[in-house]
Amino acid sequence: MTIPCEIRSWLSGFSHLFFSLKPLQCAVRTRHMKTYYTILDCPEDASLAELKRAYFAQIRRVHPDKIDDVEQLDESLADNLVTAVSKAWNLLKDPESRKKYDCWLREQRLKESRAVIGEEVKLCELDIDEPCRCGGYFEVSEAELDQIVDSALFDCAHCSLCLKIYA
Repeated sequence: MTIPCEIRSWLSGFSHLFFSLKPLQCAVRTRHMKTYYTILDCPEDASLAELKRAYFAQIRRVHPDKIDDVEQLDESLADNLVTAVSKAWNLLKDPESRKKYDCWLREQRLKESRAVIGEEVKLCELDIDEPCRCGGYFEVSEAELDQIVDSALFDCAHCSLCLKIYA
């Protein structure tokens, strides 16, 4: 038995989280950043019950024990997807962490609409004290890095440039 088309297309929508990045396009800003809400495939104003239903629906779609033909699904990809879905649920089920995350998302969207990106790096290549070309440093905390699903923007403390970090 093969993996149903809807699962295969859903998985391909998140493959960028786990494979090498496509070439970066600084000038084009049509792509919206992925969020924990998009991982669970639910709206940002969803109730806790809706989030829980979405979580279990996504786990059933990607968990290796629930897929008929596991051999056709890369095990590490399945594990990464299960981890991403679980991480999204664990953050969003707690009202306090969800409130902080929603605030962080609003801030990211505002930056995305007005930011001047000075540099782009992959998370795995990030120096925690990433220097800016002005001589200052981009301020990035461990807690903020943990909220990145696919990309995020961070301000330089000394100028108007932003650092874009890709997961």
